This record gives sequence, C-alpha cells and structure tokens, in this order.
Amino acid sequence: DEKEQLKEFKTHLNGLNRRAKTIVQLKPRNPATPVKGKVPVQAICDFKQMETTVHRGDECALMDNCQPYKWKVQN
Repeated sequence: DEKEQLKEFKTHLNGLNRRAKTIVQLKPRNPATPVKGKVPVQAICDFKQMETTVHRGDECALMDNCQPYKWKVQN
C-alpha cells in the first residue's frame, strides 16, 4: 500500500514539475516591470469584452501589463 502511494505521489510530482515549466515568472507579470516585446501567455479562463473574445487555453501575446488586473493582449 505504501509503495502504491509513493508511486502515485511520484507521478503527481512529475506532472507538477512539467506544469511548473510553463508558468510565467512573477517579474514579467509585475506591473512595475514594463513588458519588453511580446511575452507569450496562455488564457486560464474564457473572457469576453465588446468585440474581443479569448477562450481558455488560447495562446496570446502580452503587450502591456501596466495595470495589474487589466492587461492588453494580442491573440
């Protein structure tokens, strides 16, 4: 039983390790650090505003992050 749990934990940790490599570092996400060029980002939820719609999983380019809760992206 313990060997089975260790195997499950190892599988879970390997999955987290793979996912961790895709997370954007905090410095590029910080509004105090302006974006230089196009930073690739991936939408974690659906979003719709006027004529713009972004779906979960869509790949976009972060163009401006000067406001912490309102980014300008290009999809």
